[in-house]
Amino acid sequence: MKRFAQSKAFPYIAAFGLPFFICVIICIGNGVYPFGDNCILHIDMYHQYCPFFTEFLNKLQSGGSLQYSWNLGLGSDFVSLYAYYLASPLNFLILLCPKSHVIEFMTLLIILKISASGLTFFLYIRHHYKLVGKDGRMHKNQVIPAIVFSTAYALSGFVAAYSWDIMWMDCIALFPLIMIGLERLVQEKKAGLYYITLALCIFCNYYISIMICIFLVFAFVLLFFSQKKGKGGAVLRFGWYSLLAGASSAILLLPEIAVLSVSGSAEGGFPKTAEFYFNILAELGRGAAVTSVYTGNDHWPNLYAGAFSLFLVWIYVLNRRISWKEKVPRIAMLAFFLVSFAENQLDYIWHGMHFPQALPGRQSFLYSFVLLSMGFAAVRKRKGTKIWHIAVAAIVSMMLLLLSGWYGDETVTEPVSLVITALFICVYAVTFVLTKITGKKKRLAFAQFAVFVAVAELAINM
Repeated sequence: MKRFAQSKAFPYIAAFGLPFFICVIICIGNGVYPFGDNCILHIDMYHQYCPFFTEFLNKLQSGGSLQYSWNLGLGSDFVSLYAYYLASPLNFLILLCPKSHVIEFMTLLIILKISASGLTFFLYIRHHYKLVGKDGRMHKNQVIPAIVFSTAYALSGFVAAYSWDIMWMDCIALFPLIMIGLERLVQEKKAGLYYITLALCIFCNYYISIMICIFLVFAFVLLFFSQKKGKGGAVLRFGWYSLLAGASSAILLLPEIAVLSVSGSAEGGFPKTAEFYFNILAELGRGAAVTSVYTGNDHWPNLYAGAFSLFLVWIYVLNRRISWKEKVPRIAMLAFFLVSFAENQLDYIWHGMHFPQALPGRQSFLYSFVLLSMGFAAVRKRKGTKIWHIAVAAIVSMMLLLLSGWYGDETVTEPVSLVITALFICVYAVTFVLTKITGKKKRLAFAQFAVFVAVAELAINM
């Protein structure tokens, strides 16, 4: 076991395996078949996705046309349905599944996509922070924190709320790879990974890809200004390969556009006046642990990414080893996201020039991505953190939780969840202090304790 833990493969297997293990335990605890008589069919999964997958299996087995179906409603165009719900290449694995086990196939597919999200975020951290040494191994003291943060991305509030939207989850898993590809495109002039992953993302689900493409513009601007050479070439490469990725999915995008242009989704227009749905301080409470997921029409986003991320973001701000050139645009991006969730015009733009019917804040996985990236940077540069930084971070986090409870809606963000989150933050703050003032052996023990608490928190919340 010790030899396996020291192998090159261990970090990657753990980044995939930990979310997988947690999801399986949750299924066992809730009696999901084959561990009981329950299943995960939820909201649209019940009356849309499961019938769509079943019809897809019927067509693959019988050789039926993928253009139209007489078995859905009174007859339905199947191309646009396929483009939105079924385009993931993984769905062809349903051919290995008996028709009586379509629900179980969907369950396993969701768990695999959640686990893959953990692995891809881990790969992003490894690449972005250059955690691999000359021997091809990751720096030992970075492996476990990277696994914790990748698990937080895989089990974020977005995933807890929307993982049953099985067609979205491919994009959540692909997004960190797209970001690696973008960095290689700009910094190393290598376009392959960016083009392939973005094209696949758009092909799998064009809707979530709209949000990813908006974010990529901001990410590119940040990379552009951090580049010292070749800025003009970077602009050309970014524009060309982004367009090429979209064009590669035109076989599905064009018929989908034709269908949407005559549907209810095409109605309405850009809101003429700006309006805030809720107080932004109240919105911060949606990042609390064990608060109920929100899927209603009042626009509250699901912002959870670990209570430790709410604490570490302030450590990140105060850390002297992290330059302000790096801090300012990322802090601004978090602030912009928080405003976007609350303001109607930005909300309209993020959702593809459309107000979603329930399931609000569908871009919240991008917020979690930025927040967790900042949190990992704070842990990685922990030597730049002073004791007073930890105290200030804990106090500010607590104050914001208190204010979010004061201005918030108890039916949306439960007061007990704010209390539990505050307790978690206290544990992380005290542990952080102890790792700064104790000897090497005790420091390692306290760090291991913090990891255990963080993983337990993520599992309990999920």
